[in-house]
Amino acid sequence: MLDRLLPALRGVAGPRTRAPNPMELLDAAAALDLLAACMNSGMPPGDAAAATASAAPARLARPLSDVAGRLSLGASAPWSALAAVPELADLVALARRSGDSGAAMAAGVAELAVVRRAAAGDAAEATAERAGVLIAGPLALCFLPAFVVLGLIPTIAGLADTMLGSLTAGPA
Repeated sequence: MLDRLLPALRGVAGPRTRAPNPMELLDAAAALDLLAACMNSGMPPGDAAAATASAAPARLARPLSDVAGRLSLGASAPWSALAAVPELADLVALARRSGDSGAAMAAGVAELAVVRRAAAGDAAEATAERAGVLIAGPLALCFLPAFVVLGLIPTIAGLADTMLGSLTAGPA
């Protein structure tokens, strides 16, 4: 019965969105840190993206390699490949602003890494809080019957014995 009730309750609460995974956010922060370090060292953006792709997890490496390839070919929107990766999507807007204004990207990339790291901490905290809430139900199901059996029933039985005993003894 519970397996039918939970989906119904989830439907009432509205559609669930996927919570960000703290490890994915930390991976993105590390990749952004490496990209910023490469850019700060004077590497061209394409070489920096290629170096970052070689050290990044596979999920981030492919779009970064695409960016490196597009930059080497002189594509018009080389950073747009990162729009498909939620953790790196802000880098597309940053690169566009950098291209329009001529400002260096390294400081903005380092700032994005700090933001991703903070988001990873928030996501980890939210996961821990959610676990605390989810464990309250089973604990209540275990402790409530024990409280009734060990706490309320003896008290009620004692009161009933006292009340019934005083009724059967009669007036003094």
